[in-house]
Amino acid sequence: MTSSPRILAVTRDHESERRFGLVGTVTPLLAELQQRGVHTHLLLQSDLGVVSTRSLSIFNHACRALLPGPVAAVAGLLAERWQMGRVAVRHARKAGFDCIHCHDSFIAGAALSWRRLYRRPRMPVGVTLHGFGCFARTLTAEGIRLPAWLDSRLRRREARTLQRANFVTVPTELGRRALADDLGFRDIPGHWQVIPHGRPQLRHWQRTEARARLDWGDELVVLAMGRFVPLKGFDVLLQACARIQEKVPHRLVLLGDGDRQALEQTAARLGLEPRPEFRRAEDVSIFLHAADLYVSCSHSESFGMANLEALSAGLAAICTPVGGVPDVVGDAARMVPVGNVPALAAELQELLTHSAARAALAERGRVRADAWPGRAEIAERYLRICQAAVSAAD
Repeated sequence: MTSSPRILAVTRDHESERRFGLVGTVTPLLAELQQRGVHTHLLLQSDLGVVSTRSLSIFNHACRALLPGPVAAVAGLLAERWQMGRVAVRHARKAGFDCIHCHDSFIAGAALSWRRLYRRPRMPVGVTLHGFGCFARTLTAEGIRLPAWLDSRLRRREARTLQRANFVTVPTELGRRALADDLGFRDIPGHWQVIPHGRPQLRHWQRTEARARLDWGDELVVLAMGRFVPLKGFDVLLQACARIQEKVPHRLVLLGDGDRQALEQTAARLGLEPRPEFRRAEDVSIFLHAADLYVSCSHSESFGMANLEALSAGLAAICTPVGGVPDVVGDAARMVPVGNVPALAAELQELLTHSAARAALAERGRVRADAWPGRAEIAERYLRICQAAVSAAD
């Protein structure tokens, strides 16, 4: 097949998760493909329709009433993905798409099962994975304690799906190795490829203008970004900042979404002054160009786009070496062990105190980010994969 394939992308995210969810990662890729004349469409959970959404709600309610907590949670997640896979195949058939690009293993597994019923038995189904390692590992990292039998069954099912999929992409080499290890593959399958996320495109701001717009003065500013969930380790950052606040006065800005009540309570208990500033923003560029130091204390990251955004903005960074983060930042960020408050406090104090050290680290980050492949290159690689899959199916 020489013409561009029509690609249907599928994620279980909602439109509201554009900034810190998969929507914000997938949309720029589809935009790049569209610039090449490729017809694309992104299918979201809102596309399930009223009947499917209501059915899922009833099913989840029944699961919570009848099943143990972790089993009920997993059943709900799998049912949601089963519906997304069904709707994806139905939509692909009606709208004439050539390839389904799933951003979840179990959506792909559902699509592979449904495609024969919708008379598209040879339509390629590919997967891009956004977690680090297998689905069961991700659930555990999110705090769901899986019974051994369920953990094993999820791993076997995911392994079968990723063997059958026409292509599988993972954003880091560390992630690909972890996935193979989690699923019991002695050798990494040949159709599993590493394709990173493209270099972020940030609006440039002069530091003085950015600070004026944010109403920041001359104080030192530490910035962290992400969903306000335990997995991101914001509580560790609060403790580290509290340790050094008298030695190095600074402002802490937490940029993200979610319930911040627990973090506010922690800050009050620690006596952190000034209190952290909680902000939301669709475009983080102004914050990255105005801050003095970026910190990620995450317990798990498949890739860590926020880390790459910080490097791209020329912002000195401290990160935890979790998941695929070392593949992304290399030696362009200071690394601290997960949950190690004293180590993080020491790095914060050194970098906030010594502007030369911050500048040198920021320059290393900028150089690394400048050499990172752009979105156009990444889109071209995905296009070649989809073209090859469709040609093989003809």
